[in-house]
Amino acid sequence: MVACAGLGACTPTFPDAEPLRISIRSDAERSLADASTMPDRRTLARENRIDDLEFSEDRLRELNMMGGPTAYEGEALGSIGPDLLGRDGDDAVPPLSVSLQHVVTRALEHNLALQSARLSPAIAQADVVAADAAFDWVFFADFSWNGVDEPSRVPVFNGVPVGVGASQSQAVQYATGLRKPLTTGGQFTISQGQTYFDDSTPGAAFAPDPSNLANLTVGYSQPLLRNFGSDVALSQVRISRNAERSAIQRTRQAVIDTITETERAYWDLVNAEMSYRILRRSLERGTETRDVLKARLRVDARPSEYSDAQATVERRRSDLIRASNTLRRASDRLKLLMNDPDLPIGSEVVLVPSDMPVEEPLTFSLFDALDTALRMRPDLAQALLAIDDASIRQLVAKNQTLPRLDFSIQAVAQGLDRDISEAYDRIGEGDFINWVVGLNFEQALGNRFAEAGMRRAQLQRMQSVIDYQSVRESAVDQVVASLRSVQEQYQLIEQTRVERVAAAENLRTLLALERTIADLDANFLNLKLTRQDNLARAELSEIRALADYNLAVAEFYRATGEAAARNRVDVIVPDAGE
Repeated sequence: MVACAGLGACTPTFPDAEPLRISIRSDAERSLADASTMPDRRTLARENRIDDLEFSEDRLRELNMMGGPTAYEGEALGSIGPDLLGRDGDDAVPPLSVSLQHVVTRALEHNLALQSARLSPAIAQADVVAADAAFDWVFFADFSWNGVDEPSRVPVFNGVPVGVGASQSQAVQYATGLRKPLTTGGQFTISQGQTYFDDSTPGAAFAPDPSNLANLTVGYSQPLLRNFGSDVALSQVRISRNAERSAIQRTRQAVIDTITETERAYWDLVNAEMSYRILRRSLERGTETRDVLKARLRVDARPSEYSDAQATVERRRSDLIRASNTLRRASDRLKLLMNDPDLPIGSEVVLVPSDMPVEEPLTFSLFDALDTALRMRPDLAQALLAIDDASIRQLVAKNQTLPRLDFSIQAVAQGLDRDISEAYDRIGEGDFINWVVGLNFEQALGNRFAEAGMRRAQLQRMQSVIDYQSVRESAVDQVVASLRSVQEQYQLIEQTRVERVAAAENLRTLLALERTIADLDANFLNLKLTRQDNLARAELSEIRALADYNLAVAEFYRATGEAAARNRVDVIVPDAGE
């Protein structure tokens, strides 16, 4: 039916699938046509815009200490405000540093959605066993007792009654045997049994009485048209096996999704933590500037200018409060995905990242990425399995349009004696054998029900092929879109870094000027607040670009179906018996 290489993509192999296989290959070649003209791998590149600023190494080092990811290295996170239990400052629970590898590992071990998905293949495997069990040997046994005591009419000839006016007897009967449905659609039966009969009718005599009638029965029945053959008899087994394969693919998809969503949550946590640090430093700088302006109220500062500075500081404080909540929510989101028993979601422990975003350029080939996606994506494998299921149902529906013509044959060997052992011995002599050979024919006039089922199955197979094409095109689109995002974010890192360095230089020159000016006027201090804002915004843009680049890379590996392999994760499917 469907040949699967490990957990990779599946190729339909049902009897009439060659045209479809050719069509699938042709469509895949069209998807890869443009990319195949340049299959070589290339590394992302971008223009070095920092050099355009023409800053010395010492100057760049100084500017990077004023702002940017490296400006906060070694700086403790400190308090992020009261938690839901009112703890803050020294009473607060210390933040817990976690690495990306650690959180991904814990999520793969404990994530509830993934734990549920891992059970699906075992459930489907149980369904396969249940479907295959339809062809197991079945033992059966029947027992009955029949007591007769009834009046009967007596014929009279020339005034003389002939016979007796009552019938009295008892019969005890049992039969045991084995029955096995066959993969051809037929059934084989073998059984043995005994009937004990004791007639006590007044005035009547039989020999032998009581008697034992033993029998051995062998029977075979086989549909010759409708329901004939393994295509029909094994259809449910094959569909159940496809369901098991599909469940494995769903588990692979759940693993990929868990890895990617955990990475997303981690980089969101990185962004939230760095944003909190940036906004806190901006608040500290603003507070210092506001205090200087407050001291100049009696010199040259106007109350309105001080009010503007105070408003700026309070706005930054509001931004910091929001950033604190964002950090806690990002931490909670990561704890929810991890479901770590040591870090319950209800705890007030704040997770902080120990890994910073990397900006190593991705090396890739569009052709390899698309080819890998077509081979590795679980949703494509599931779509192919759906085609196979539809084809199986079409074969069954086609068979159901045939007339019913069933052949049956039965042989019954019997032995009769007063003694039960003698009765069974007489069976072996083969003196008494009954044969029954039969043919049963049936055909619905018009055959509309079967024809409608056939048409429905044909349309469902056509629909499954279209669905596969839709999934394939969506997969190609996701790979292309993810690579465009990777390229965009890689370039944005440089752009936002240039913006941040330029903003830091603007603030640095102002600070240098501040040290040489004896009297600072209010306009100068307001300009300082503005440049502090500009630097903070540039820093936030840069850390967001770095986090988004790492997330875009993770999404790229999800799009190609390689997220699990990239993290060296094997999908282990629980057995139905575990």
